[in-house]
Amino acid sequence: MSISLFQFKGLLIHHWSKPYQECMDAYLNSLYAKSQSMITVTSYAHQLALFFACHGSRVKYPEQYTRQDVEAFLARPGLHGETAKPATRSTRLAILGSFYAFVAAYTVPGKDGKPQPLFSQASPTAGLHHGKQVHAYRQFSDDELRSFFTALPDRSQPLGALYFSLFQLYFYSCRRREELLRLQWQDITAVVFGDGRTGFTYEWTGKGDAGQRHVSELPTHIFEAIAAYLHITGRWEDMRPESYVFVGTSGRLAPGQRLLRTHQLTGNSVYRMLKLTCKRAGLDPKRFCIHSFRHTGARVRYSLNHDPIQIMQHLGHKSLQTSYVYLQALSTPEDKAAADVYAKFRDL
Repeated sequence: MSISLFQFKGLLIHHWSKPYQECMDAYLNSLYAKSQSMITVTSYAHQLALFFACHGSRVKYPEQYTRQDVEAFLARPGLHGETAKPATRSTRLAILGSFYAFVAAYTVPGKDGKPQPLFSQASPTAGLHHGKQVHAYRQFSDDELRSFFTALPDRSQPLGALYFSLFQLYFYSCRRREELLRLQWQDITAVVFGDGRTGFTYEWTGKGDAGQRHVSELPTHIFEAIAAYLHITGRWEDMRPESYVFVGTSGRLAPGQRLLRTHQLTGNSVYRMLKLTCKRAGLDPKRFCIHSFRHTGARVRYSLNHDPIQIMQHLGHKSLQTSYVYLQALSTPEDKAAADVYAKFRDL
């Protein structure tokens, strides 16, 4: 897939020289090659558009921006005038730093025909550091998770079958939002595991994996929920290898009526599905996001004494340290040694 900067109407860089425009085009394509996510590319393009337009009516070029310009952009209030939070400032700085690092490594032919850097001066982001953030790990308690699934629409109907199969898969797989929305029928395979057990696996592409494919087990009860969803919506017989598993539905199909829509379910649709169900369950919608299922699934596995290395692999983390920090933040602190200490010094 090729990304063109002309896809982003807000990125007003028509006054840039051709090499810089080509560099921006190459940068956006490199983002997609690494993330395999148009959401990531669009998010980066949006922040770059805001930065390169924040100088008012005066025309400026990439090499003319200063550290002061960057600092002003980092502190820029939000859409509704709210103060930029540390996480927002860090995201902005990371995007600008990423762009200027790419520009510094991008070469163009020099007067002698040899490659030379397009940008050969100090980056305007040099010396700036990310603000310290407090990570908010939003998860369901066990009771909240049960309340959420109890509040789902009737699973014998198209909308309920979609909600149930999709949210069950998010919880058990601990996958990120887009990793499951990209799921196609050809990604699911019936297999025989090493111990002779029959089951299913699915392929997925992770965050920042440059398109690398991973394979994980798909629990049988999840496959059955997906199969029920496809039967209820009348899609089972029409599924092709390239068909997306989860597609949009109005929930107003009559029994036996086929769902003809075949486009991929969008992240915004799933976001609305989650918030609506939280309201039905009496839960505060602001406390939860799709990532909450990932957090909750990891916490539950850890509380059931699953091997941290297996949890790391299940989450798709590249290091055990990342998973350890993750799990410690999600778990309630315990002092399991307190009882032993008390037994020794109970006479105090």
